[in-house]
Amino acid sequence: MAQSTESRDENTSENHFFYHSSWPARWSHPEFTGSYTERYKRWSQQPWYKDGDRSAVQLVRLADDEGWPWGFFIYRTVYTPESDHVWSACLEKIDRYVHWEIDHVDGDRYAGAEDHGFPERLVHERYKNVILEDKERWDGASIEQIREDFKNLVASRGGEIWEVVPRYTVCLVIDQHSLDSIVNTFEEPAESKHWGGPRMGFITMVDPISSPNGTKGCQCVFPSLIEATTAELQEGLTNGCFSSVDLVNAYVTRINEVNSTLHMVLEINPDAWDIARQLDLERKHGLIRGPLHGLPILVKGNIGTEDKMETAAGSYALVGAKVAADSTVAKKLRQAGAVILGKTSMSEWANFRSLIESSGWNAQGGQTYAAYYPKQDPSGSSSGSGVAADLGLAFAAIGTETSGSILSPGENNNIVGIKPTVGLTSRYMVIPISERQDTIGPMARTVKDAAIILQAIAGPDQNDNYTLASPFGNRLPNYVAACKLSGLKGKRIGIPRNVINTLDASSEPIVSAFEAAVSVISKAGATIVDDANFTGYDAYLNSSIPEAVVAADFISNIASYLSKLKTNPNNLHNLEDIRRFTQQSPLEDYPSRDTGIWDRALASGLNNTSPEFWPLHLQNLYYGEEGGLTGALSRHKLDAVILPTALASEIPGIIGSPAITVPLGSFPKGTPIEYNPRGNLVEKAPGIPFGISFLGPRWSEESLIGMAYAFEQRTLVRKKLQRYIEPRSDLSSIL
Repeated sequence: MAQSTESRDENTSENHFFYHSSWPARWSHPEFTGSYTERYKRWSQQPWYKDGDRSAVQLVRLADDEGWPWGFFIYRTVYTPESDHVWSACLEKIDRYVHWEIDHVDGDRYAGAEDHGFPERLVHERYKNVILEDKERWDGASIEQIREDFKNLVASRGGEIWEVVPRYTVCLVIDQHSLDSIVNTFEEPAESKHWGGPRMGFITMVDPISSPNGTKGCQCVFPSLIEATTAELQEGLTNGCFSSVDLVNAYVTRINEVNSTLHMVLEINPDAWDIARQLDLERKHGLIRGPLHGLPILVKGNIGTEDKMETAAGSYALVGAKVAADSTVAKKLRQAGAVILGKTSMSEWANFRSLIESSGWNAQGGQTYAAYYPKQDPSGSSSGSGVAADLGLAFAAIGTETSGSILSPGENNNIVGIKPTVGLTSRYMVIPISERQDTIGPMARTVKDAAIILQAIAGPDQNDNYTLASPFGNRLPNYVAACKLSGLKGKRIGIPRNVINTLDASSEPIVSAFEAAVSVISKAGATIVDDANFTGYDAYLNSSIPEAVVAADFISNIASYLSKLKTNPNNLHNLEDIRRFTQQSPLEDYPSRDTGIWDRALASGLNNTSPEFWPLHLQNLYYGEEGGLTGALSRHKLDAVILPTALASEIPGIIGSPAITVPLGSFPKGTPIEYNPRGNLVEKAPGIPFGISFLGPRWSEESLIGMAYAFEQRTLVRKKLQRYIEPRSDLSSIL
């Protein structure tokens, strides 16, 4: 079991045993109680304890005549036979790379510098707590903090610090991988003007045990972060294989490796490390808030957080503006124990600005790209959330949707996206588009992980009256328990053929994969009802009413949001102010990036309190209800309908009903490359993913999750697709 160099905790009392903050849950046996003398007496009688050079030991190098140890080289706790090969290998590496620098100490008698070169002769503990004096401070401390404190401590005692490559570090060595990690440091030694030759100043080795019988200790498996599930990450945290601080470090490293190419993350939360450290401390003391405890998550750039990060929807118009409180979704994530790692890039103003736009572009972060083809369209507007979730840059991400902004980037990035019923999740302190259509939902690599997140963020909120219409109140369905292989059995699922028939010939791979999916769904026990058509779909395609309704909502809703800001440095109060700023700021790439959607909205003279608005709203509802999804469900007594995700978002968007996208496949080799209308993003090319969506009536998330999970587990498409770019680092390499 390898422990991170970023998370340590050492007790300063001689009457307490060395321990790491994550170990108490594993080390519960009675041998670790009582005074050192009492413990030693008990240990020495146990078959799993070896005395002599197998006892707790350390090597000390004296840095001055007063006997001050500049660092201790090895500290070993209880020996376990399973790790003997690690111990031997460590000694061999030390002997090879440290050479003469190791002095050995026998009890209280110190050897001179001439007595050296015997790393196999190990000595009793003495100075194990001399550096890490503050137990709480070092719970989750970083290697940089430890190095700085060590430097200051030695300087305060009169020792000399050489201004070369740092000659001290801290490692917990418990398996071959962590041993290799410290060996890599040995191989690039610092040259000291006093000591000559390679050295390391401070290395700790620990071999924990997990039972009083000395049976095999806990074994750590480090999941690959590009596919790691909530369950896998929680198992590692519970077993002490890594900490939440380790996860933050790992994810930030991965972000930094690809962000300059893909531009999916706008900013990292500077408080993420402190939050993770606190959550690690809670875990140490037995407080686990739930399945999200200690897991880093990214949120879209329009989701309000009352912290040091921006909430600007990608626009410089709102840079510096401060929300009066956390958004409800951010608050719920924090309460559930998630670490808000940062803000993801997005289509500026959630794709509600320009007539000739490119998904994933915003003035703050530039153009976001997906990872399956160079310059790939990530879709939007939750572009960065989709890319980040796909690449394992957090355990998952949060997106928002008005019409397609979770489902579409979910599809393009080969992940699962849940677009909840409007009102299942609160929109409070989220930059709005339309109160009738906006919703907040999870974007994750598996249906179950998305369900876990939905469970945490759903529920009523007095700050969003749409949530008060929920039939569940505070007693939500168990969305996680809905993840069953039998989720499709007995379901009646319709196919709106008239919608699918609008796809052109270039989408034939999507249609082919969709037909194969229909067969899978049927074999899983569902009844397929073909030609469950949306009767008003043609009229919808030729109507300008849907945009007019959303535009009227936006004019009213954005003014309401701006009025709630605690700080509003650009003095913005309405859409006219936002448009003026955008057209005048050189940072906003105007007029190349036009404001055509706003221009039309303002020219209409409508907001959602105008007398003319209500008839438009009722006509729009027809496209989604009787002429759309609701009518098809009712006429054919369906539980759900299925569609290629490319066609799945618009009708549910109108009526605020839920949908879930699941990976379905990708465009094959030989697919002609197609670009977006602006000409800067690749929309179709070999390897670009597409998905299938399950659509249901309002508040049917529990049923849809069951269907989506059953399909996902029978196909497991996600892992079959290949990216052209991925982060190089992983949890194991970082630890």
